[in-house]
Amino acid sequence: MLAGEVRNKIDRVWDAFWSGGISNTLEVIEQITYLLFLRRLDMNQRREENKVRRKVEQALALDDELFASLQSRAFRGEC
Repeated sequence: MLAGEVRNKIDRVWDAFWSGGISNTLEVIEQITYLLFLRRLDMNQRREENKVRRKVEQALALDDELFASLQSRAFRGEC
């Protein structure tokens, strides 16, 4: 069953290349390899952006905690 689903997906990809004017098997493999490479680059970039976003969010959360503690000290007259 899974082989049939995979085969259908491969056939759809092949049909897309065929209708786009690429009928040479080596060209199709070359284009698929290029697309996989670009996808990998995109995934790496997204992962790095998410790392930076998490670090920024953590830093902002720490700043909020520090600000809240300083505010409570100021209201109690400890500053």
